Amino acid sequence: HAALVGFCVGAASSMRAQAFPILATSAGSPPSGFTTRVDYIATATVHPSAGDVSATANSNSLTPGTAVVVGTFGSNIDVTLSNASSNGAKLLAGPYQGSVGVTLTPTV
Repeated sequence: HAALVGFCVGAASSMRAQAFPILATSAGSPPSGFTTRVDYIATATVHPSAGDVSATANSNSLTPGTAVVVGTFGSNIDVTLSNASSNGAKLLAGPYQGSVGVTLTPTV
């Protein structure tokens, strides 16, 4: 769980999430039964006065998730990861790195 601070002042402002897989940073090809990749679902949630709004993205897809209208808000954007999976394989030892992008698009 992580929190970003953000705000939008337009009624039709939107938010989109994009999840990138968690990958081993220094490993070569893994042996049979092992992997160097963890996939997950990222959810970015804002808390406007009208109720929570969430944008999701799956790291299996390298494209951003669907944009959602967030309207006017000025608060934290909570980012959570869920459904982590290595597709049944064991993780190869070593450091791993991944990221989640959250894009706010204001109305103009």
